Amino acid sequence: MFSKSFRANDIWLWVLFFFVLLLGVNYLLFFAYQHTVPGEDIWVQISNYCGTDTFKDVTISLLIPLILAAMGGIFKIGSTVEERIRSAQAARSKERLSCIEQTSNMWNKIYNLSTEVRYFKKGADDETRIVDILKRLDNLGNEAESVVNNWHFVFNKLESDVTDLFVDSFNFLLDPSTTVAHYIRFSSDKDEVMELQYSLGVIQDEVKAISHYAILNVIRMYADLSDNDLSKKEVNEHQIEISKRLASLKKKNDSIAQEIQQYNLILPELQGREIDIFRASAQKLEEWMVVNGKKYFEEFPGWGNLKEAFNKIPQVDIVNNWEVHLSKETVKHLAMYLGLIGIAYDIKDNMPEPDKPKRDQGFFHFFRA
Repeated sequence: MFSKSFRANDIWLWVLFFFVLLLGVNYLLFFAYQHTVPGEDIWVQISNYCGTDTFKDVTISLLIPLILAAMGGIFKIGSTVEERIRSAQAARSKERLSCIEQTSNMWNKIYNLSTEVRYFKKGADDETRIVDILKRLDNLGNEAESVVNNWHFVFNKLESDVTDLFVDSFNFLLDPSTTVAHYIRFSSDKDEVMELQYSLGVIQDEVKAISHYAILNVIRMYADLSDNDLSKKEVNEHQIEISKRLASLKKKNDSIAQEIQQYNLILPELQGREIDIFRASAQKLEEWMVVNGKKYFEEFPGWGNLKEAFNKIPQVDIVNNWEVHLSKETVKHLAMYLGLIGIAYDIKDNMPEPDKPKRDQGFFHFFRA
């Protein structure tokens, strides 16, 4: 960092260095010049040497940095530059801390909003309240994207996996919350709504346990890499630890995404022959993309049939259910899956092992990161 490589007080050392260098180089050149005119008086030799182009070139080339260094010391240029760099570093550090705080606040927002859905009770103004919750859930996606996009501007060498993992983890809580809020608004089956709310409670706590602290810790480690004057060894250790944590979180997120993909449907709230035909065509597109991932989806041989099937679905059904990404069955299954995996990890964490640190435990304390 700047404080290690350069200080304002070093300017006068540079002045001394260039002055000694000026004398030393000219002395060596004068010594070589003496041998070309051995019979002349010493003062004549000095006078003649000072008139040579060699003396002029060497002296001018060394006087320029000497004068600049002296001016820097006189006018405290180095101190000013150092202060500006320190101010810039402080501003960047403050910006990184602000970004970490924004990330934490975003987690708190989605968690608090999902809690509202989880404990929502219908009343006289239930339509207004649940619609307001749905609006806030919808807006949270854009807010989260804004926070994530800012990461790349304030953290050095941020891996793309970090932003992808944050978005995936965020959606693991956002999508079930939206589905449950949708059912609270439109379903008259109180028992089913309550079951979905209980399921959301498990999902809510488990996603927080899996991702919240894990991602914040990774972001803090990136801040350490940027703010602290670490040695190469320490930087390497930080990077290795970051990679390990990202790999662990990615493995967990992939398992959740796989479960959702196996049990969820496209436009899950729709039923009927038209949507079944479209889902079958979409399945073929997915299978084709697995083999032809580098091609554009418009190159899919069944693209025309897929478009035709989609256009036969009533538009009003599509737009009214567009924001619901998970079916109620998927929400229930996801809660059961996370609960099961959480219990397994909880058992593993409580296995007696020497020197193994215990993780914090809450009410739902499965699957800690």
